[in-house]
Amino acid sequence: MTLDRVWGSIGADPFGEHLSVGAALPNAGWWDGVAACIRRRPMHLSVVGHSGLAAREAGGSAVTELGALLATVAATLRALGERGIPVADVAAASRLSVGLGRDQLVGLALLRAVRLTTARLCAAFGEARAERTRMVVHGFQLRCWQTRHDPWVNLLRSTLAGFVGATGGADAITLLPYDDAGGERSALGLRMATNTQLLLAEESHLGVVRDPAAGSYTLEHLTLQIARAGWGVLQSIEAAGGLENAAGRAVLSDRVAAERGALATDLDRRKAALVGVSDFPGAADQALQPKDQPALRGRLTPIRHASAWEDLRDAAEARPNLPPVFLATWGPLARHSARAMFTTNLLAAGGLRTVDPGGLSDVAALVDAFCDSGACVGVICGSDADYPDVVGVLASALRSAGAEAVWLAGRPGSHEAEWRTAGVTDFIYTGCNVRERLAELHRVLDIPASERL
Repeated sequence: MTLDRVWGSIGADPFGEHLSVGAALPNAGWWDGVAACIRRRPMHLSVVGHSGLAAREAGGSAVTELGALLATVAATLRALGERGIPVADVAAASRLSVGLGRDQLVGLALLRAVRLTTARLCAAFGEARAERTRMVVHGFQLRCWQTRHDPWVNLLRSTLAGFVGATGGADAITLLPYDDAGGERSALGLRMATNTQLLLAEESHLGVVRDPAAGSYTLEHLTLQIARAGWGVLQSIEAAGGLENAAGRAVLSDRVAAERGALATDLDRRKAALVGVSDFPGAADQALQPKDQPALRGRLTPIRHASAWEDLRDAAEARPNLPPVFLATWGPLARHSARAMFTTNLLAAGGLRTVDPGGLSDVAALVDAFCDSGACVGVICGSDADYPDVVGVLASALRSAGAEAVWLAGRPGSHEAEWRTAGVTDFIYTGCNVRERLAELHRVLDIPASERL
């Protein structure tokens, strides 16, 4: 086969490899080789890769991913420009890798912002004709959002990623098998990943319309917001010397660390949901085996956002004869069912099962039910209207009956000090740090912490 018939991508991405796995940075000889390859490449072969995926997979935002991608493009244009390669030739030989996450609107706007900002960046390097700076865009589904528990939900994540890539204008899309987070990919997982793309392309015809998002004020506005913010990230990296300089890479890694911490807090509080893990957890037997992770030396180490939650659940499910958590449901069904369901869902995310006596309006009867349940922890579930008259008495009775911890489902308001004195040890409500509460309950139940916690 002659070289002019070769289609595909070499995708040399030295900065992305350095940031994620610690590969060596390119030297002058490496750039000389890339320049030579570009001069003799066939039309349909991409030689250079540009990516901000390392930042996104390490917990960074879409804006930071865009800034990192632009910084790699800028560094490449500088290096190859010094070797006499025109900007248009670099663009024609380039492939941009963009992450496809779980937020549909942000994903669509990011892909559009990539086109907008790369054209502007090429103009800054001297090529103002946008039609000569169009680069191939390859959308990759992000691994950081894959889950081991309830892995079937990953099929929905793949479908959304494929939809975003197609409607956002990606030239190529790569979706992950639903069991990618486990020890070994299955034939079914690989086939489903392929078939999802085929269904979106051949039956839904998502690639037929050139720009489905055109004219949408929300998406146009969001595109501009992401483009401007991503350009700001690029400028901060360039001001520190670019990705070629350690100070420039430090600017990027510091930004990713801050965003990763903020996202972890939102996940712990369930403000950002992990369906099948932190919210609506699946059955105990629907989990993939953990995958051994190689030690990486990169500045931006890839993570999986679900791993801390999964470790909690793995630790609980590995404990034999784990006692249930007693739901002290007060009053008729209509007055306690919402908080009872909320509590059951919350505890299941930590691998803990519950027992519900069905709603009683007598403290002595609830205490008797608690003693018969074999539980050592109770959660009071009722209505705000009943709490002032009931919580203090019921919490004190449960602690006297042997409860090692008593939680209250709901915000305490001005009663917190009074109820803690009566025996309530903690409160659970929408927006509380759920993972922290579950970890504390694991300690109460003497559940050994996972080695990965």
